[in-house]
Amino acid sequence: MRICCSLVLVAVGCAAQENTRSISGTVIDPSGASIPNVTVTLSGSTTVEVKADNQGKFLFSSLEPGKYKVTFQRAGFARTILDLTLDAAPIFLGEVVLQLGYQPYIIEVTKENGWSRVPSACLGSICGSVRYGSAGVTNAIVALQLSGEPHRLKTTRTDASGIFQLNNVQAGLYDLVIEAKGFKPATIDSIGLRHGGQITLPLVQLQRLTTRVR
Repeated sequence: MRICCSLVLVAVGCAAQENTRSISGTVIDPSGASIPNVTVTLSGSTTVEVKADNQGKFLFSSLEPGKYKVTFQRAGFARTILDLTLDAAPIFLGEVVLQLGYQPYIIEVTKENGWSRVPSACLGSICGSVRYGSAGVTNAIVALQLSGEPHRLKTTRTDASGIFQLNNVQAGLYDLVIEAKGFKPATIDSIGLRHGGQITLPLVQLQRLTTRVR
C-alpha cells in the first residue's frame, strides 16, 4: 500500500514539474522604458498569442518541450523574432528590446494653401503646426507623454503661427496631446523617436467645441 502511494506522489510531482515549463520576459524600448500592449505570439507545437501588460511583462505557461518562435509586434516598432528551445526548465528572457521602426511624416506646407512653411529651426526632436482651417492656433498647449500613459513628460505652447517644438526628447514611443480653449482636444498616437531623430508631424487640424442651445 505504501508503495502505491509513493508511485502516485511521484506521478503528481512529475506532472507539476512539467507544468513549470514557461517562457516569460519584459518588453522595453531602446531608452529602457517598458512597452505595454505588445502582441507576443508563441509558435511551435502550438500557437498562442498574449498581450504584454502595463509593465511590458508577458508569460507563456504549461508548455510542452520543443522548439519555438516568439514574435513581438507593436505599432511604431520593428517586428522582433526569437528562436528558442524549451526543455525541462523555464526560460526567462529578461528584457527584450524592440527597435523603433516608425517612419516619420515629412510635410511641405505651401503658401498656396494660405499656410506658412515650418521653419528649419524646428528640425530636431518633435515639431509641427496646429491649425483651425487656414489659421494657426496660438497658445495651444502641446503635451508629450509616453505612449499609453497619462503622465506628461514635456509641455510647450504654439507660437503666433501655430507652430510648436519639443526639444531634448529621448528615444521612445510617445503620444502627443493638444489642447486649446474653445477647441476639442486632439491626440497623435504612437510617435516613434530614434536617438537624435528629427520628426515633423502632420498638420493638426482642431475642431471647435459646440455648445448646446437650451
